[in-house]
Amino acid sequence: MARSSSDTAIQDAFTAADLTRHQRALLHHTLRALDPGSALGFHASTTDSALAALIRAHDALDNHAAHEQPQRPLLLRVLRTSALCLRAALPIFPPRTGRPHLRAAITELTTTTTALSDAEPAHHRALARHSATTLEPLITAITDAITDHLRTLWDTTTGDPTRDTRAAAEIAVSVYLRGRDGEALKNDLTALLTTRTPTADDIAALLWPPPRRHHLTALVSGARHLTDSTTCSPAPASGPSPSTTPAPDPPRTPRSWPPSPPSPARAPSSRSPSTPPTSAPPPSSAAAPSARHSTSTSRATASPTSPSPAPTTTRSSAHPPARASTAPPRCHPPGPRHCAPPCASPTSPPRSRPPWPAPP
Repeated sequence: MARSSSDTAIQDAFTAADLTRHQRALLHHTLRALDPGSALGFHASTTDSALAALIRAHDALDNHAAHEQPQRPLLLRVLRTSALCLRAALPIFPPRTGRPHLRAAITELTTTTTALSDAEPAHHRALARHSATTLEPLITAITDAITDHLRTLWDTTTGDPTRDTRAAAEIAVSVYLRGRDGEALKNDLTALLTTRTPTADDIAALLWPPPRRHHLTALVSGARHLTDSTTCSPAPASGPSPSTTPAPDPPRTPRSWPPSPPSPARAPSSRSPSTPPTSAPPPSSAAAPSARHSTSTSRATASPTSPSPAPTTTRSSAHPPARASTAPPRCHPPGPRHCAPPCASPTSPPRSRPPWPAPP
């Protein structure tokens, strides 16, 4: 799987800045945690982070105080899990930076869990609201402690690899929660490393840039009035677009429905207009046996006033012509099992239908 921290450009920037192996590992872990194409276990969203666990507990308490969701059994499970994550992160932080705030958060979560288990359901929302208010300053203090711990890790030369890896994961989660884009961070880091060797303050300013104001322009089509636009900006400016007038529709040709079918094309006639059409006489019963063995019939008619013979019409057939039938037409085959009687011919008397067979 390709990683953004393994690109040739960023590796050349690491070499140009003359970074130590420890510094490269720290930046490599941060870039891999922000890469959307990284493996599931290395991304910042799946890291067992103490900061993420504390934020999750705070949001669960706040939502329970406002909407009673999640309910008490699920809320207690979230609080216990968050307390375990905070205890596992205690060795990562220095004794004077971050560790006291982690202990205070663990105590608050444990106290709240016990109170929610023993209190009446009517007091659960008040207890959750008080605990969420207590955890808010602790989240800010632990975030600042992670930033200070980055400066300590950047300047150190020796340390525990396991502890440094956990600390790098906490740093990556903090950068991810700030909303830093991984591709933009890689470009900014490459530009910084190719110019000079960065210090700890330069890396901290690059990972957690100060908030900046951005102006957004949106084009809304199909709406006559925009409501609740003050949620995006206190004083939004809106106006009609220069091209608000829709283009006129092209003229349409009226159609008749259903459309008339096209007239069939007629083949050109090779017959002379002065020569009248000739028709073959109907076959007779006497000429039928001889016509059965003939394969070609020719007929020539000479005009008494014209010296040249008239055009000859020749018809060839691989099968003999059919006999003329004198039997009346039938709509259905005869038989006792047909529902309708045979059709009577206008020249023959009607026939009576045979009786149906009696049932056995």
